[in-house]
Amino acid sequence: MANLKWIGKEESKNFLSKIYKSKPFHVLDIYPSISFDTKSDNNWQNLLVCGENEIVMNSLLENFQNKISLIYIDPPFAT
Repeated sequence: MANLKWIGKEESKNFLSKIYKSKPFHVLDIYPSISFDTKSDNNWQNLLVCGENEIVMNSLLENFQNKISLIYIDPPFAT
């Protein structure tokens, strides 16, 4: 798995956790993974979140820190 490393990374995490307070969001739907008889762990779930970037990202920071592999933010259309 790819990892981003830089000097001061831990300090920046601590700083961000102090200035950004988590804002609640609610889950609309959970889409469980589909098993294809792979040997990997099939006990994970995909999470599709619809909401304002700042609110969602702050909530993810608190609730899913060190547990997320990829975040895709779909930009608004016609901008």
